[in-house]
Amino acid sequence: MNCFKCIVDRRISEFLNIRDFVNLRSICKTHYDDSEAWKIKAISFPMNVNTLNSKEKIALHYLLKISSQFTEPIGSLQWYNNIVTWLQHNVSIKIMSSFLFHQSITSVNLSHLCLRRRFVWQRQFHCKNILLKNRIRKRKREVDDYKLEDEYSSKKRLWENSFLDYPDFEHIETY
Repeated sequence: MNCFKCIVDRRISEFLNIRDFVNLRSICKTHYDDSEAWKIKAISFPMNVNTLNSKEKIALHYLLKISSQFTEPIGSLQWYNNIVTWLQHNVSIKIMSSFLFHQSITSVNLSHLCLRRRFVWQRQFHCKNILLKNRIRKRKREVDDYKLEDEYSSKKRLWENSFLDYPDFEHIETY
């Protein structure tokens, strides 16, 4: 199989833009499956969304690079609405919804989308909110369990201390 050696590949990848990097990776299966090269490229980007893998992070930066050419000011609600209108593929919608959720943007206007894309966006936001709600519920359960455990141990200490003050404690039979 004709492939670049790892050393040559890493030195070339540093100087490539995102599109050329992905084209280089899609030359053959060996390059595409080289997860270390994807991670090295993804580390060089400033935006880090924990729920995305390295390939998705690179795709996110590519989408953000193209969306920065919109006429609206970057980061405004209208800019986010234009991104929602612009994206059509399920994969890009999934990646961008993770970014929007990471940015705490939930008030996006979906009324002007076709039914299929509106459904995809709503499903993505719904799944993210369910994950957030489950995390909050889990934390609340952990806190409640800790409080119950602490309350139980304090009652147990009170009960033990009450017997220590009892003068005939030695005469109580235990079974």
